[in-house]
Amino acid sequence: TSYCGDSIIHEQEECDTSNLGGNNCTTISGGFTGGTLSCTGSCKFDNSSCTSPPQIQTGYVARWKFDGGAADYSDSSGNGYAGTAIGDSVNTSGGVLNLGGTSDYVLVNNDIISSYPFTLTGWARTNGSAAAQTILDIGGSSSPSLNYAVQINSAGRVAIFARNVTLTINFAGDILSTNQWYMISVVFLSDTSRTLYLNGISNGTNTASLTFNIATDRAGIGGLV
Repeated sequence: TSYCGDSIIHEQEECDTSNLGGNNCTTISGGFTGGTLSCTGSCKFDNSSCTSPPQIQTGYVARWKFDGGAADYSDSSGNGYAGTAIGDSVNTSGGVLNLGGTSDYVLVNNDIISSYPFTLTGWARTNGSAAAQTILDIGGSSSPSLNYAVQINSAGRVAIFARNVTLTINFAGDILSTNQWYMISVVFLSDTSRTLYLNGISNGTNTASLTFNIATDRAGIGGLV
C-alpha cells in the first residue's frame, strides 16, 4: 500500500506534499544556507531551490611579499598581479614596503576580486601619524576610492570600508600600539558578513547588507587608488 500523497509522513518518507516535518533547507543534509525546501512526488526532499554556501577559493589570489630587494613589487601567487611604485620614496628595502612620502603607494592595475567571499590580509605598523594610513584599497578607476579598504584611521584604529554606488559601510577595531607589527585580516564573506581579525583574533564584525561592487578594477597597497 502506498501512502505517499496523503500529507502524512510515513516510514521511509522524508516528507509528504507540503508536510516537511518541520524541516527547511538549513536542517537537511547538504550544508545549505537558505532557500526553499519542497517535497517531490515520491515523498523525498527536493533541495533544488536551496542555497549552497559560497565556494571558497583556497590559496592566494595575489600575494606581495616585498622581499626580493629594494624594488620588488612582484606577485608571488603566480597570477601575475605585479605592482608599480607610485611616488618618489617607495622602496622594499629590508623586506618591507617603505613609503616615505604622503602620496606614495604601490598600484596594481588589475581586477583582482570579482565577487564575495574574499579576504584581505597584511602586516602593518603604524607610526602614530594623525592622518589616516591606508594598508590596502581595492578600488575602481571609474568610481570613488575605498570600495573595499583597510586603513589605520586618525584615531589609531583599524578601519574597514566597504562601498558600492549607494551605500558606504565602515567599522573600526581596537586602537593599535605605535611601532608594533600587527597581522590584520578582514574576511568579506557575503553581502551581510564582514569580520576583522587582529593577530588571528576576532576584533569586530559588521552585518549591514551591501551587494558586491563590480566596479573594482585595481588595487592600492599603502594608498588609495
